[in-house]
Amino acid sequence: LDRQPAVAFELRLVEERSLQAAWNRHLAATVRIPADEVEAVLAANPGAFSKPRRVRVHNIYKHFPHGATAEDRAAVRRRMEEIRAELLAGGDFAAIAAAESDSETRYRGGRMGTFGRGELPPALDAVVMGLEKGEVSGILETADGLTILMCDGVFEAEAPGPDEARAKIEANLLRLRRRDNLQRVQEEILDRSGLEIDTAAAIDPVAEGDQVVATFGRHSLTRAELDQLSAARRPAGAPPIPLDEPLVRQTVEAHVVTVLSAEAARDAGLDTEDVRAGIEIQRQRVLATQELRRRVDLRLVEPTDEEIEEHFEAHRGELLHPEEVDLMMVDLAFTDETLRSVHAEATAACDAVASGAASFEEAFRSLASPGGGVAPKRAVTLTPLEIAGYGVEISNAVRGLAPGEVSRPIRRGDRLWVVQLVDRRPARPLGLEEAAPTVRRRLGQERVDALTDLITTEILAEQQISIVGQPG
Repeated sequence: LDRQPAVAFELRLVEERSLQAAWNRHLAATVRIPADEVEAVLAANPGAFSKPRRVRVHNIYKHFPHGATAEDRAAVRRRMEEIRAELLAGGDFAAIAAAESDSETRYRGGRMGTFGRGELPPALDAVVMGLEKGEVSGILETADGLTILMCDGVFEAEAPGPDEARAKIEANLLRLRRRDNLQRVQEEILDRSGLEIDTAAAIDPVAEGDQVVATFGRHSLTRAELDQLSAARRPAGAPPIPLDEPLVRQTVEAHVVTVLSAEAARDAGLDTEDVRAGIEIQRQRVLATQELRRRVDLRLVEPTDEEIEEHFEAHRGELLHPEEVDLMMVDLAFTDETLRSVHAEATAACDAVASGAASFEEAFRSLASPGGGVAPKRAVTLTPLEIAGYGVEISNAVRGLAPGEVSRPIRRGDRLWVVQLVDRRPARPLGLEEAAPTVRRRLGQERVDALTDLITTEILAEQQISIVGQPG
């Protein structure tokens, strides 16, 4: 097996990556931070690593309707006064937030986050910093609505001593200096490598596996090896990604750095006995996996159509097409300076959609203009698993929407998202034809697992194993 090209390449990678790690550790060990540099940083940042007082805050928010009259605003305030009275009487803040709040924080019981002084708008900051744990604020007016805040926890200020601050400064400088040094050395390796890439052959879907797609120094890389490297970079179970020029260059350059770093490690005498022992253990694991796979393949029998149908009939209730939702989505870029204005524009657009004054497309057309820093609006069909990929905030927002409803602006990183639920289709049973590929994979994996356990047991039964010596 170790002479099969794919396995031989994987075994070479085991050695080269272990030696690359030894080389990287060697480079890291050469970096030193002079004491006077640490002192200079400490002198320039006397409050380094001090933690200010922070307050964990929950909120209940109600927005004023778009174009609200004085009577409309008064009605919103009356309802907020009723809510505050209920809270002061011992009402469950999370439950009330979920039922009453117009903020996306309602999906997490009103939790806004933890804030220090100056991190919230001035009107809110002054109130939040004065709250104690369990205390409920009065009714606060913002540009577009009313809010009630509740302090859920207080974290008092902390200040490390000089020695602790010096240690942290040195650790941070070391981390940054080592990163920069490693990046510089890797760039030098690439510059000296003489790397040449045949991009056409690398992305040609019908190229032969032994076609050379890259050369560097005395080394070469074939198309089959490139495919193997690309597959190894994908998360387990992820579908193949078609090779394009940027992906080819990224994959090849990473391989060049690995191979030439391993050579540098050998030249520096870093292939020590301990490193070699680690390499040998990893080689054994690779070969053991390949041998188990070979033995399983020799004895594996594919499920028959009759077995697939029998399994389908016995597990009809489990074989479902997942729930799907049709969504309209838009995300709006902002900076610290534009957050409030972008949020206000997005909220006004949400109100227009919610009131029926405009469709989602109409309300966000101006915000999604080219060059405006805003992703175009789009309609998508997603399963719950796919929605989860957008983050918990959006996932929770979608879960709480009825068809036709639009979320409030949802902040994720440096963007505000707005989602409208167009339609929701429940999970439905699969027919035999639809379910057959899933059943085939399921039965196949069950047989692979069973054969792996059986073969492992057989291998162990052939051995005479004794443990020499006493623990400890």
